[in-house]
Amino acid sequence: MADHAQDFADRLTTFEQDRDVEAFVSAAFSPDIVLLRPETGQELEGHDGARTFWSEYLTTFEHVRSTFSRVLDGEVGVLEWTSEARLAGGRDITYRGASLLDVDGEGLVRRFATYYDTRLFQPTSA
Repeated sequence: MADHAQDFADRLTTFEQDRDVEAFVSAAFSPDIVLLRPETGQELEGHDGARTFWSEYLTTFEHVRSTFSRVLDGEVGVLEWTSEARLAGGRDITYRGASLLDVDGEGLVRRFATYYDTRLFQPTSA
């Protein structure tokens, strides 16, 4: 069995370091990708949507590093992760979540959904 979820986790780690949206999108996602963030209602499609999704991800942070505590392949790949980041504006956060991956026959992600608590991203009161 191919390790598609691990391959994606490795690509994401590289992406967080090199911040090359185009390389990440073309290497990881099928042309008909659907990306979902249910907590915000965001749903984007295709490589253009993936570029938007991951560009927004990068602009949220001055830097971010995700580590994966659980990576499971199957009909749906599962990633459980912790991200340590500095938000744009300088506040450090650590947040946890899970992402689900549907992968096509070529090993490219055709559906990506990610779930995490967004409260840490809200501005803090003075």
